Amino acid sequence: MKYTTLTQNEMDDCIVAFFKGQEMDHFLHEVNKERYSKILEDVELADEEFRSAVKLLLEGEEKELAKVEKIMQHTRGQLPTNAQVYESLKRLKDKEDAFLAAQFTKNA
Repeated sequence: MKYTTLTQNEMDDCIVAFFKGQEMDHFLHEVNKERYSKILEDVELADEEFRSAVKLLLEGEEKELAKVEKIMQHTRGQLPTNAQVYESLKRLKDKEDAFLAAQFTKNA
């Protein structure tokens, strides 16, 4: 499809922002998985109901990680070149910085 209002840079920014979001999602699932595993390793934790709940949470994180990894695998091929990803990340950061400056310095 030929887009009328989206520039190539905007399309690149969308894909890069999406992929970065998936990486963040993956990272947070890994953090949760590590946390839940540590809880289950705690020999002093005698509450079986809590232990069962944490096991379910851990299983959920493992399922979500598999989904995110599959999404990332198929999105990787849609990413622009490394140089374009770099430029896109700069543009996205500049937009975020401009938003933060406008949001938090207007009443300072």
